[in-house]
Amino acid sequence: MEEVTGYSRLQITLHWLIAGLVLVEYMTADFVEHDGQSALAWLHVWPGVAILGLMALRLLVRFVQGAPEPPASEHELLRKVAVWTHWAFYVLMIVIPGGGLLARYGGIGAAQLLHDVGESVFFLLLWVHIGAALVHHFVFRTDVLMRMVRPAR
Repeated sequence: MEEVTGYSRLQITLHWLIAGLVLVEYMTADFVEHDGQSALAWLHVWPGVAILGLMALRLLVRFVQGAPEPPASEHELLRKVAVWTHWAFYVLMIVIPGGGLLARYGGIGAAQLLHDVGESVFFLLLWVHIGAALVHHFVFRTDVLMRMVRPAR
């Protein structure tokens, strides 16, 4: 298999579409907490469902098309952290909406805890992810950030 040097247009589109939906989820979380039965609660539920579906597609595309490795010049520990952080994101973006749906429609209390704890871990990882992309771009001067802006294929 040939080496993957960047992300495809589809991968980039899925990344930014999911990022936008995550922002909607963050901004609408209070709608569910204050009145889970209101019409506004759907502004939180449906983007979560969309994230779940788009993540399934994103994982399928990743397995088919592959993904670039972290820069070879990066310390081995940072390379491993990057890989594990991405996989943690993938898992969380399935577990969080899945947990929310199981809690809301399945009445499973533990699923709500999974949803809430997952959110906290997710947003911590998100800040690490954004910070790492900016450090790569402005300090290390690698192409990591631009990989998710310009398609390689």
